[in-house]
Amino acid sequence: MDSSEWALLLFTLFAPTAVGLIFSMAVMSSGRHMVLRLIYTSVRQQVTIIAILLMAAAVLFSFFHLGSPFRAVYAMSNLQTSWLGREIFMVIVFSGMLAVRLIILIIYRTGEVLNRIVLWICLIAGFAMIYTMARVYMIPTIPAWDQASTMVLFLSGSLLLGIPLFLYLLIAGNIVHLDKQGTKRFFRLMVSFVLFAFLARLIFASFAVDISEDAGFPPRAIPVAIILLHYLFSLSGIVLLLGWGFISAITSEKFLRYLVPVAFSCLLLGEVLGRYIFFSGYYRVGV
Repeated sequence: MDSSEWALLLFTLFAPTAVGLIFSMAVMSSGRHMVLRLIYTSVRQQVTIIAILLMAAAVLFSFFHLGSPFRAVYAMSNLQTSWLGREIFMVIVFSGMLAVRLIILIIYRTGEVLNRIVLWICLIAGFAMIYTMARVYMIPTIPAWDQASTMVLFLSGSLLLGIPLFLYLLIAGNIVHLDKQGTKRFFRLMVSFVLFAFLARLIFASFAVDISEDAGFPPRAIPVAIILLHYLFSLSGIVLLLGWGFISAITSEKFLRYLVPVAFSCLLLGEVLGRYIFFSGYYRVGV
């Protein structure tokens, strides 16, 4: 891939990861146990800042792909028919809502109702952004992308990266331990979300129509080793997360602390390779 495609790859990784962080906070904020509420209150501002930084990096990489920031303005000139314009608009909306949430958290720390309302608005805007992002690539002239598996790829990516990053931030900051009262069920739920995202991706990928052999312009050959590494890293990350969430009774907390960062690293590598495979499969049919 050329440099602009790498910029696009990073954009489609960073933005969904920010949404995954917001999703994790929204689920935690819904917890009724006092421990979860205390954890949420202690990390909500820092995690929001990290989500903003991820979006800032995503926007920066998107400029490298567009070539000029002014092209984004032109792309938004026809929101009624342009999915690219809608994607840029939703990136602005999601980033703006994150900024609003941070301001509210700083000014109205005790306004929990307002904070949660803005949090859920951020989450809705984030998933709407991912939806428009996926629709940009679901183009009839690129049959390999014009499938439901493309939508699942982008939506599942937010959970496969955002949730492990959220768990890693909690562990790295010594904020929570898996065996604390009130947290074990929540963290197992989050691990289950990651597993669900991975299985959904596998199922939709298995039903994706492979028409490359019949197309007049077949995609560039992708080394089998890259495909195998993609699945190896992704599966390793899932297994490590499952181990972290469900074997706490038979191992030490010190050992468990290393599983989440390694799992996140594996999933990140798997997602990078997955996006590389996706963008390398680009080819057009027809005009």
